[in-house]
Amino acid sequence: MLFALGFIYQFMMGGFSGLMHANAAHDLQQHDTYFIVAHFHYVLIGGALFGLWSGIYYWYPKITGRYLNEKFGHMAFWFLFIGFNTTFFPMHWLGLNGMPRRIYSYASDQGWDGLNMLCTIGALTMAVAVITLFVDMFWISLRNGKPAGNDPWDARTLEWSIPSPPPAHNFDEVPTVKALDDFWITKHPELLHHDEEEGDHHGHDAHHHGHDDHGIHMPGGSWFPLLASVGFFIGGMGLVHMGGWAHITDAKVVAGMTKYLYLAIGGGVLGVLGIFCWSLEPIGGYFIHLKKKEGDHE
Repeated sequence: MLFALGFIYQFMMGGFSGLMHANAAHDLQQHDTYFIVAHFHYVLIGGALFGLWSGIYYWYPKITGRYLNEKFGHMAFWFLFIGFNTTFFPMHWLGLNGMPRRIYSYASDQGWDGLNMLCTIGALTMAVAVITLFVDMFWISLRNGKPAGNDPWDARTLEWSIPSPPPAHNFDEVPTVKALDDFWITKHPELLHHDEEEGDHHGHDAHHHGHDDHGIHMPGGSWFPLLASVGFFIGGMGLVHMGGWAHITDAKVVAGMTKYLYLAIGGGVLGVLGIFCWSLEPIGGYFIHLKKKEGDHE
């Protein structure tokens, strides 16, 4: 919740600082200064990062079966919130004081030293927040976290109806969804209207009856998708580095850049070959046979 609220505040700050750039006078002064750096980081990091961390705390119990530590969560939030604002809010003043972006050094008599030192302290504080989260995720909670159960949040969606962490095949049987937020309605039938209960518009049976005697088919692993992705990456890098060589007249430069053309072609061939071999690969895989529970109908 804290990270979700932090996301709203930070994204709002970034939005408000962006609105003023519609004014030509403001935009003329702030263009290509550290004011712009502050603005888009409030949107990009303040928005995406806080939302991402909120999602981590929400989904971690489903992924691992354990809660993240609440004390470490509070620490991580406040380190990140304070560190983020200490890092990027002073950049508004730096930009208004004329500090251009995309520089790594500047003269010491510009009057920017103190605020830049404050930004550095804030960045180190954000690093402490990241370390705190990683320690909690991979050392404390993963080993000794409080068990979360299948549905720790009284959630609405169907993935919370299966064990935490989920089995490899996810659902034992394909769910039958009869309503929006069907899982939550199933848990709270008292919220249904009387006519809906009588008409059975929202059924409480979330699964098909019976089991497939052949079991659940799970696909086998394949190296070909990895081969294709590596090939296309290599080919893409070749295309990027050969871009613009046709406008260069120096023969030596053209000869040196032509090698990237071969790299692009070779990577593309490797990517296409990976996809082609993947499409011809046998189905393979394995089957999971579920044990029937007591009371199940044949």
